Amino acid sequence: MDINAMTKALFPVVSVNTDGTIDPMEKPGTRYLIARNGIWLETTRPWLRAVVPHLTESFPVTPFGEIAARILETPPMNPEIMREFISSARKAAPAETGCWVFWNAKTGNQRMVKYEQTCTPDRIDYRRPDPGENEHLVWDIHSHGDDHAFFSDIDDADDFGDVKIAVVIGNVRSGQISIETRLVTREYTLTLMQGHLTEGVKYVANGTSFGFADGSPINNNDCRSGW
Repeated sequence: MDINAMTKALFPVVSVNTDGTIDPMEKPGTRYLIARNGIWLETTRPWLRAVVPHLTESFPVTPFGEIAARILETPPMNPEIMREFISSARKAAPAETGCWVFWNAKTGNQRMVKYEQTCTPDRIDYRRPDPGENEHLVWDIHSHGDDHAFFSDIDDADDFGDVKIAVVIGNVRSGQISIETRLVTREYTLTLMQGHLTEGVKYVANGTSFGFADGSPINNNDCRSGW
């Protein structure tokens, strides 16, 4: 298979139906959607369906349908996993620490893996763990010790090419833990959450709060996720 055929097979391009509906993907993967309101990126995995804008500004009108809103569908995180990680992060502070959380497509169970890692207050060097049978990486979590939560250039390089939800927490020994999360689909990232966690592992922002497993929207009213 030549490079052009391989690229088209890995990243097909399809048009949105005139009524705005999108024909379902036949198998998990990534494709580009041509809509009246721009080029969109659709990514599916056993745990994920995401339809997010890729190029919508100054885009010429096309005869295809319009995508009304971005879509993000994921399983909710078990709040006990975050509580356990926060406890580990506090013990590790001021150094960083991290873990991966796998989701089992057959059972729906979630498994936190504290991988092999060498940690300092500035970075984590680690060996990527292997998933078990029917498992998929969903959440990649790390801490920033006493510093605030943000995604660094090192994080950007580490996340590139993955499909996952990246989570970073900071100020872990304070009463108000900062948090930032984003969806990563290969080279594309979409911010999901920026704010703080309360002691009850609730996310608080813009006067609202919700737990990790209540299925509430995150930042965008048009997103559906338990992130």
